[in-house]
Amino acid sequence: MNYKYLFLGVVSLAALSCVREPATDSGICPGREPEAVADDGSVISGWIRIKLQEDAAPLKVGVFTRGEADSGNPELDRAAAALGATEIRRSFSDGGRFAERRCRYGFHLWYDIRFDEDVPVSRAQDGISSLPGVAHVQPIYRIVPLDNGRGIPGEMVYRPAAIGAARPSDEPFDDPGLPQQWHYNNEGSIRRAVEGADIDLFEAWKTTAGDPAVIVAIMDGGVQWDHPDLAANMWVNEAELNGMPGVDDDGNGYVDDIYGWNTMRESGEIAPNSHGTHVAGTVGAVNNNGIGVCGVAGGTGEGDGVRLMSCQVFDTVESGKGAEAYLYAADNGAVISQNSWVYNNMAVLPQDMSDAFDYFIENAGMDDTDGDGVNDVQTGPMAGGILIFAGGNNDSSAIQQPAADPRTVAVTAMGPDYTKAGYSNYGVMADIYAPGGADGNDTSYPRECQVYSTDFGGGYVYMSGTSMACPHVSGVAALIVSHYGVGHSDFTAEQLKERLLRSYRPVSEYVGAKYDGKLGVGLIDAGLIFLENPESVPGAITSPEAEAVLNGLRLSWLVPADGNGMAVAGFTVTYTGRGVGKFADREEVSEELSFSNYAEAGDRVLYTVEGRYNTEYELLVSAVDRFGNVSNAVAIACTTGDYANEKPRITERFGNIKIAEAGAASSVRFVLSDYFSDPNLADGDVLAYSITNRYEHIVRTTLEEGNVLVLEPLARGTANVTVLATDLDGEVAQSAMTVIIENGPDPSDKPDEPSVEGFALYPNPVADLLHVHLGQAAGDSMEFAVYDAAARKVIGGHLDFDAQGVAELDVSALAPGVYTFVGDGEPDTWRGTFLKR
Repeated sequence: MNYKYLFLGVVSLAALSCVREPATDSGICPGREPEAVADDGSVISGWIRIKLQEDAAPLKVGVFTRGEADSGNPELDRAAAALGATEIRRSFSDGGRFAERRCRYGFHLWYDIRFDEDVPVSRAQDGISSLPGVAHVQPIYRIVPLDNGRGIPGEMVYRPAAIGAARPSDEPFDDPGLPQQWHYNNEGSIRRAVEGADIDLFEAWKTTAGDPAVIVAIMDGGVQWDHPDLAANMWVNEAELNGMPGVDDDGNGYVDDIYGWNTMRESGEIAPNSHGTHVAGTVGAVNNNGIGVCGVAGGTGEGDGVRLMSCQVFDTVESGKGAEAYLYAADNGAVISQNSWVYNNMAVLPQDMSDAFDYFIENAGMDDTDGDGVNDVQTGPMAGGILIFAGGNNDSSAIQQPAADPRTVAVTAMGPDYTKAGYSNYGVMADIYAPGGADGNDTSYPRECQVYSTDFGGGYVYMSGTSMACPHVSGVAALIVSHYGVGHSDFTAEQLKERLLRSYRPVSEYVGAKYDGKLGVGLIDAGLIFLENPESVPGAITSPEAEAVLNGLRLSWLVPADGNGMAVAGFTVTYTGRGVGKFADREEVSEELSFSNYAEAGDRVLYTVEGRYNTEYELLVSAVDRFGNVSNAVAIACTTGDYANEKPRITERFGNIKIAEAGAASSVRFVLSDYFSDPNLADGDVLAYSITNRYEHIVRTTLEEGNVLVLEPLARGTANVTVLATDLDGEVAQSAMTVIIENGPDPSDKPDEPSVEGFALYPNPVADLLHVHLGQAAGDSMEFAVYDAAARKVIGGHLDFDAQGVAELDVSALAPGVYTFVGDGEPDTWRGTFLKR
């Protein structure tokens, strides 16, 4: 039996969601101080990016002499001159025939200002952010390729004869490098590799290997468009290829963009590098062409692979215009955006890139044929776009931006043995796990345990990183669109994402509990993209166990299989908690929790959740499959025990309270929770407050909302007031104050010094019968009233005290809550607070 221990802390048995919250604006807005921006290499020196308000006049753009800006906005010109500015440019192209659509997203409002590089970017922001008409100011952030070290040329790696020799007749295509691509089909023949640690690509290829109608935008370094193993699968802008040089032949706003666009050089001239070429090869190197390697969606050698659009977002030249690539890709037919880059030191996505993401997601695959800015026809194989990002190579427990943005699919990296690659980031924002290869610095793995793909210069190279994991997921996404999108006008990006993220295998057995839920749902499995809804309920959990540990529950059961014979995706736990013992009258709580499953069918899983003390839990556990089918529920019951009670504590003394003048206007308020505490409050304990005051003729004491003591000075003089804090076990802490009213009418009476021990309400909290103890009232009676937290009288009358000074008051009809008892003992008034269960 396998045991998987999955620890999920849940406060008061309320679900901790792993929802990827929307990103917020990280830039600078008028009306607040600019954020500190470190000039640490994460931003491009000498530039800031601004967005104007909707009603602002457009700026004049161009290069000018330092200090002589002429944007048409005098205030901006003065601020620019103070920074030594020499250029204002548009941040985004107008987009040609897509100009109106881009305007709907506000891209015409963005401008870049170039200034003296000796001026800190933070100072430049400060100088611009408060100007009228400026809606947003931010640095231009540097896009960082996820380079995990130099690649190893394929010809330099010793290749044992065993690799690929076991079953050569089973290779689906004739590319000689395919046996080296263990990440597609791992037979375990390489040292340290484990059979099956792959994306099961051969199974998917039995159904589809891609389609030229599917365009994948490679947001990376430049792709070598004429590489022998890529050229046939490159996206080609035929109008520009066959048009006039220097002319925007297709009216898309870009000149000579034959294979894509280089945003760094603002040119159709792609500057290839190894990183971009390697990534592109994994997505779509040409299959079955007798040379090199295969791509995940590279076709069958019949011109039927997906098309690769090179959208260059990093280069030796820096323009900071990477966000432009997402507009370009959407406008020119791409529906999948492959991204192996990050931002450094960033918590939320910059606004310019965030807007660009929205544009791609909402407009990919769609066209605005009449130029009014509104999409009117679907032209691509899918409505909308998907953004797939590498999670980062720092072995950090936080996924880096932009992968951490909830709009993306965040990819983590696996080695050839199922384990997390040593460099791979991980965390709750991860979506899916894919082969990234062994860490090149880990000498315990041979070099061929890295990912093998195309290289700049026409060759082939081993590389590793989440950069290499990410294109596996993009390639599988392309296979899904090829099969379900091409020829089907109703296929959407949301449907793609759903199918992509349910095409996985559990890997908890290999990665360990530390990474459960932090590498994504599981290992991407191309063979499962065709998995269909079994239209049947999954099996119910078996052998359930529950154990109370303090206020927590340890819940375990055996993982059932779904209708497809696979482990269920997760579990829902619906519970009801009822107080027992001293919490018997506490309000009942109910909730539904969701737990993900990372184990195989038949494994025992353990979830640890935090609840309440003294609570009887009745739980109904259901298994949920990848399609949302829910099993029959299985009941589990468990009761938590009591905590070790500690007495309430005084956190601050009242001391002497001096009030200059008598009268309601001089009333003083004390929030009693600032003066008392209890170590068990977090365990569900409650403090109820009561007041002892025999000087009501000098100072009137009242409790508001059960927690606020109000002192109303009535007459000149001194009064001693005692506050008592009582917990659910009846333990008491008391603190006295001396109230001195310096000016006012003479008091009507001067009673003897009271005994603070003489008045008490118990039990407190109370369920039905409240005992009022007042020693001096023994054998006597007293008028009384009970007020709720809103100061409404709910009970009134008189109490008869026995020879011991005890009277009984039936409060069973009161609703649970805090109440104030007021007794008129002539001349004294007795006040106390009690908690009704």
